[in-house]
Amino acid sequence: MEYSSEKKVKRVLWAVMVAAGMTYTAEGPFHFHKPVIFLEIIFVLILQMNDRSSYAAAFYYALIADAVINYSVLFGAVVSAACFGADILYLFITQPNAYSVGMLHTAIRDLAMFILVYSIMCLAKYEINQRRKISKMMYELKIKSKQLEDAYIKLRDSSSNIEEITILKERNRIAREIHDTMGHTLTSVLMELEAGERLLKTDKAAGAEKIGLAKGQIRKGLNDIRESVGVLKKGQNVVDFPASLKLLMDDTAGHGDIFIRYEISDLPPLSEFQEKAVFRALQEGLTNGIKHGNSSAFTFLLYYDSEQIRFHLQDNGTGCDKVVYGFGLSAMEQRIREVGGILLITSSWQEGFGIDITIPVSKETADED
Repeated sequence: MEYSSEKKVKRVLWAVMVAAGMTYTAEGPFHFHKPVIFLEIIFVLILQMNDRSSYAAAFYYALIADAVINYSVLFGAVVSAACFGADILYLFITQPNAYSVGMLHTAIRDLAMFILVYSIMCLAKYEINQRRKISKMMYELKIKSKQLEDAYIKLRDSSSNIEEITILKERNRIAREIHDTMGHTLTSVLMELEAGERLLKTDKAAGAEKIGLAKGQIRKGLNDIRESVGVLKKGQNVVDFPASLKLLMDDTAGHGDIFIRYEISDLPPLSEFQEKAVFRALQEGLTNGIKHGNSSAFTFLLYYDSEQIRFHLQDNGTGCDKVVYGFGLSAMEQRIREVGGILLITSSWQEGFGIDITIPVSKETADED
């Protein structure tokens, strides 16, 4: 009969606590809002007074556990003190002799139990928080690892793209060097051979001389190729600027019936790329004028004006109404663009071919050089 009565009391306790707002959760035995917990203590006290067994007092421990685990350690201490106060109040109400030694022993025992439960719950909360921190750190570490992996993949792809672009630029650079060097040399050789072929019919000595000059140009072209390859390996300058400009024009005029009037004023220090761009533009302009325009005379001006290098080359060739950018002109335009310059081509039928280039040269550029 007593067992049945105790079972009913436990069911009533459970129903009252659920009605007061307690619900079972995965985070702890109960979960409720802070203001409700103090009402729960009062309900437990009332049930404790109507329950002669110790089952009702066990709910105090559940309240302490839930307060510490689901809220804060400080709030758990307040709830523990309130539960102990309610337990002492129960002793005063139920014990006729309030100051008996037995009641004091009971109070000390209950205080020790409350402190023990509170301490265990604080330790459990600490372990739970540590697990949560570790879990959070592992999750963040996993995210960082994924980000690093993605960054590595992007860096690898970017490195591969840069390598391909570098290889492509180097190929284009070598192709331009070969085109500029051999194109000019072969044009001079062709002029010498054609002149020698004509002279052999009337003056064999003069014709043989022209053929000898052509052989000399071929040897010079081979040496230029070797020098270009050496420069590409060492990264040195291709030309001795501006004396090489004069040497180029004198050499071109000396190997053909070509007249070149030129004027080169004092120039500020130029970078290696600026010097090469100017040299190759002059070389390509002379070659194209002789080869495609049948030019016999050129005018070349190179001077410094308003922080700009100004380049002007004009021939007396056939010219054309529509300029077609082949490999040589495209390479010239690319070089000029790489040094921040502007290329302008002017030509019309029977009016020759003109090349105008402006390259900015600031004081900073000269200082860097």
